[in-house]
Amino acid sequence: STSAIQTYREVVRLNPTNTEASAELDRFAQYYADIASQDALAGDITSAMANMGGANTANPEFVGLDSVRETIQQAATLQAEIDGLLQEASSLRAFGSLIDPPESNAAERYQRVLATDPGNAIATQGMSEIIAQVQRRFFDLLSLRDFADIDRLIDRAIAVGFGEASV
Repeated sequence: STSAIQTYREVVRLNPTNTEASAELDRFAQYYADIASQDALAGDITSAMANMGGANTANPEFVGLDSVRETIQQAATLQAEIDGLLQEASSLRAFGSLIDPPESNAAERYQRVLATDPGNAIATQGMSEIIAQVQRRFFDLLSLRDFADIDRLIDRAIAVGFGEASV
């Protein structure tokens, strides 16, 4: 396709009124813009940007490019936000803030990621590990017959969004 785009661009350069070459360049631009948009929606920003480059090479003035640029920018912003939340969750886990304190714990960060990206493997794995740790803590408290702390633990588990099976 790169050769075809270069050839059509040369035809347009030599004969600016050649509508067939212009139409073919628009088709290439549309093709690459569509793929770039799909990539952005799938979260593959690198491929989206590469395909956007193909669309821009075919016809930098193609009408649909602005909306695809916006889609890529939104996806990149979302990905950066998700990456930031995952990093925060990792740091909070390292400090032992699994489900406490409210608004500043790893489980809530993972839940925010999963609300936007339900299939996020890192957040899913992180939540599974937190649930396992909280369940171990529950059994430790149970063996100590510390029912007051068990009640608090269950309340926090519910507050951070553990599922019914976990609670």
